[in-house]
Amino acid sequence: MSVFDTSLLLATGAGALRCGTALLFVGAALPKLRNRSAFAGVVANYKLLPRSLVGVVAALLPWGELALAAGLLVPLTASLAAFSAALLLTLFAGAIAINIARGRAHIDCGCRGDELRQPLRTGMVVRNLVWAGLLTGSAGISGLVPVSMAQGLALLVALVAGLLGAMLLHILEIFWALPARRARPQAGG
Repeated sequence: MSVFDTSLLLATGAGALRCGTALLFVGAALPKLRNRSAFAGVVANYKLLPRSLVGVVAALLPWGELALAAGLLVPLTASLAAFSAALLLTLFAGAIAINIARGRAHIDCGCRGDELRQPLRTGMVVRNLVWAGLLTGSAGISGLVPVSMAQGLALLVALVAGLLGAMLLHILEIFWALPARRARPQAGG
């Protein structure tokens, strides 16, 4: 089997996507768990759920993100987790799109917790839908379990690519959040 084998390249790409997605879900879940009351406020701000469900969704969502992250990294569950993550990203895209259409783009997306507030943008909807499409496509690709040197190298490339992709998206989210941070009133001023 050559390093340029199509199935190996697809498995490497799927592995990179799953690894990057897992890292991003962990990065999204941890701030929500650190400040649960603030995240419940973010969920309520979307005005899509009855009040009785806001607390439940806010409490369960970060744990669901962590479970999906773990599932994406285990070859046995990676396909189901990829499909489930795609569904969750599609739901997020829908919630964002509805609020933008309502003229509520000023609310915090809740993507990265209280430290990295971001107003809603159409780009978030597009990003989540493209990402969901890629994850759905990766759901049909079996996980990469190395049995040769080429496959071991491909797995390493997938992990590094996933890490770099997650880091790049996080850096972009910090950049996009800068105008929102400047707009917040300063304490004591």
